[in-house]
Amino acid sequence: MKKKQGKSKGERKAQSGSASKVVDRIRSNSLAINADSFPAELLDDVRWVVDRGLEKRVWELLEEDLPEESSQGIVFALRLAASRLTLLGSRDSKGEEIEELQPMVIIPFAILFSATFLAGEAAQFPIELPDSIGRAVESGLMHQALGAPDDITVFVDPRLYQPQHHEWLQPSATRRYLKSIAEHLPWPATPVAPLSSGYKLRLQPGPLPDAVDLCQRLICGAIITVVGEEGHSLAEASELLFGDREDESGVKEEKFRELNRLIEDELAVRCLMTESTVLTNPTPIELWDVPRFVFQVQRTVSLGVAIEMALEAFRETEASHRELKSSVYVSMHGSEENLKEFRFAAYLVDEKGTEEEEPFFSYAWEVAFELEEPEDIDDAIEDIADQLNASVTMVEGLLPDERCEYCGAKFFRGPGGHLYHEDVDDCPPLFEN
Repeated sequence: MKKKQGKSKGERKAQSGSASKVVDRIRSNSLAINADSFPAELLDDVRWVVDRGLEKRVWELLEEDLPEESSQGIVFALRLAASRLTLLGSRDSKGEEIEELQPMVIIPFAILFSATFLAGEAAQFPIELPDSIGRAVESGLMHQALGAPDDITVFVDPRLYQPQHHEWLQPSATRRYLKSIAEHLPWPATPVAPLSSGYKLRLQPGPLPDAVDLCQRLICGAIITVVGEEGHSLAEASELLFGDREDESGVKEEKFRELNRLIEDELAVRCLMTESTVLTNPTPIELWDVPRFVFQVQRTVSLGVAIEMALEAFRETEASHRELKSSVYVSMHGSEENLKEFRFAAYLVDEKGTEEEEPFFSYAWEVAFELEEPEDIDDAIEDIADQLNASVTMVEGLLPDERCEYCGAKFFRGPGGHLYHEDVDDCPPLFEN
């Protein structure tokens, strides 16, 4: 077999020089962005850089002191390059030849699902689901779950991808993935290259075989549709996948429940897993947004469990006639003006308006700036206050990482400036002024 030759030193130097010119042009064109115009050449240049795996040069450009409109325009171009692939299609949605070439677009998506299983059977958890995914596509179930009309082609990759793959935020990787799908569609015998080779990593059995374990995986796919005049079909397809689904009927949700059952059957029959359940999130995700979406789901579950445990404890310990009323204290912690964490502590309020000394709810929110928006914390504060029927007190200033000197537990702020931490191992609940 003839060994594939890499690029020569001269070729690499020439490409580097060309990339520098293209990046300079991206910078120049980004400065021309305004409310009325977006230079088409900017998107073409970003695609050129991404196709060559040189997006790091664009990220470095974003570190410069550019106007906000310029930075936003470059990021928008990166997202388009990573998550939309336009091509001239020669087949219709049923794979039949058509006489006139028409522009088509491939729009990828990801579907998150959570699975529970026995820790001792972790090694049996699959890295792909050929049976259930194949049946979902062939039966039209995936079409129905996505709400896709018949003139849209749906492709689904049977591999199971993990939330922590770095490729989600690597435009050149997702663009290669789209190109591989494009090559596969007219010639099904051509395999689709995986988005990430890391999908092959298997779970390891836990120390307690009968304990229940949980993992999250993502099913990736794409829809293929015509662009339409002035991109109308493209916009409609994007809205179909990623638009607001709250006002829709329960038909799609029921189809996702059917997908749950198909996956559970494959886990039981092909993978021989004795106790496993699957819960699929019925909201398709842009590949670019996977890390943020998964993080938000995990955060929502974590915070929701903490709130529910507090409410359950209140219901068990308080008289049934007592109405829940509380006050929640929110403090910010970090160092040198670097915000790292929000801490919430809620205290019950009696009929006389007196706050109890010990909180019945506490939660530490570690800030992840790359995955969160400022409004996320505002929404969380509003949600906590609503569920705990609480007034909100924002503690002033950026506080240090306050912890107990005996056990290292985090302190939470409370009435009168008191500090409190929960019962940790052999260290009892502690108050400090």
